[in-house]
Amino acid sequence: MATHKERVSSAKTARVPAANARCAAMVACILAAPVTVGAGDHPVGVDYHAAAAANPLAYTPPRLLPPQIRLLNGKVDCVSCHTGPGLDTGDLVMSNEDSALCLACHRK
Repeated sequence: MATHKERVSSAKTARVPAANARCAAMVACILAAPVTVGAGDHPVGVDYHAAAAANPLAYTPPRLLPPQIRLLNGKVDCVSCHTGPGLDTGDLVMSNEDSALCLACHRK
């Protein structure tokens, strides 16, 4: 299983113009099978609805997630936490002060 960093790096070194590297990284991330990301090895491509249904004490119901957190086809994806253009720079969809972004989905 490739990490988020490996996928972004791979997309950047592919034969695409530099201006399109971030878009290529995002497409690689979106089209990929579940991967782990970052130091916390957070999964991407996981069906959030199924995970929340299976463990309702651990996850916020999908309908209660902040609107900034986008699920693509019901799945956690790069853009669930990161703004599209900032996938490789760590720009987040909302503040993570006091783990607010993490706790928007994870109840514990």
